[in-house]
Amino acid sequence: MRALPISGILPSVHAKGFEKEDRTLNKNRLSSAEIHRLKRREADLLQRIKKLKQRMNETKELDTIAFKSKLYREAQAELSRVQDKLAGREPEE
Repeated sequence: MRALPISGILPSVHAKGFEKEDRTLNKNRLSSAEIHRLKRREADLLQRIKKLKQRMNETKELDTIAFKSKLYREAQAELSRVQDKLAGREPEE
């Protein structure tokens, strides 16, 4: 008597419904160069946020504080997008 191959016994890994997930996972995988670029951008943004926070504390003029506050918020938003991409999460719209 001949043994059946395992593929004949076990269900297919790519059963109905899994194909879409597989395509999404492959699409979301980042290359090592992309990960390196994002991590460098993340470090740059963290440094920029630190400097902006320090400069905002040193500034006395309200219009300058408002402008630096806007730059600070924009840097935080970009940092959040970079960290989400590194984590493999979809960007929020």
